[in-house]
Amino acid sequence: MKFNTLTAVAAAACMTLGSAVFADPNNLPTKGNDVNGTGVNGAAHGQPNTSDQGGAMVPDNVNGANPTGVNLRRMEMGDPVSSQINMWAKDPNTAGDRLFALEAGCGNMWEVQFAKIEQDKGSDPQVKQLASQIERDHAAAQQKLEPIASKLGVKIPERLSPEKQAKLNLYSQLPGDQLDKVYLSEMKADHLKDVNVYADHAKTIQDPDLRQYAQDTLPKLREHTAMILKQNETKGMPAETTFNNNMSMNQ
Repeated sequence: MKFNTLTAVAAAACMTLGSAVFADPNNLPTKGNDVNGTGVNGAAHGQPNTSDQGGAMVPDNVNGANPTGVNLRRMEMGDPVSSQINMWAKDPNTAGDRLFALEAGCGNMWEVQFAKIEQDKGSDPQVKQLASQIERDHAAAQQKLEPIASKLGVKIPERLSPEKQAKLNLYSQLPGDQLDKVYLSEMKADHLKDVNVYADHAKTIQDPDLRQYAQDTLPKLREHTAMILKQNETKGMPAETTFNNNMSMNQ
């Protein structure tokens, strides 16, 4: 995969990970703080507030409560993920390995935290059991990845991006049966993508330790994918195994 493509993938996966300060319940965002849906306070950047001009707004609440729990006013503007990527661009020969390690670390963190919510809030015992295995396997994968990433000079963020955290906060408020379906839908999309990415990189990664990580993790991702698709089918949800761009799951 080319460096520019990897840059886009990693940036999309991490979405300013580690750069946000999350709100306490008494200091949540209100309408008019979001400019064009970016989550950036317009006043802080010399832009007009759009609350009275039909511009993008942050919803005050869902069922009377803020659904995201993310304080957009206090979001820090620094982006350690982008800073790392910009630095790696100076050495394209190693950038691909580093970007894969960064994306893999972001993905593992997302899978673990979402699985915890499903186990706590979901209603279907089989889906909760699936989430338990996904949490266990991705936590183990993260433990294997962290020393390899450190060796490569990759700092995996310690928290989810504001967007990802907002999604989890919203999902945690769904009724259990709805959460089950959302979880399966998200897991299907994530794992179909991951199987392709890991399969590609298991052959092309230069660093032997990172390449071995990808090769060792791929069978678990395929196992997860098969289990997810089975659960989707059981619930009458789409269980196709291809992307719109014709990228198929390599089984």
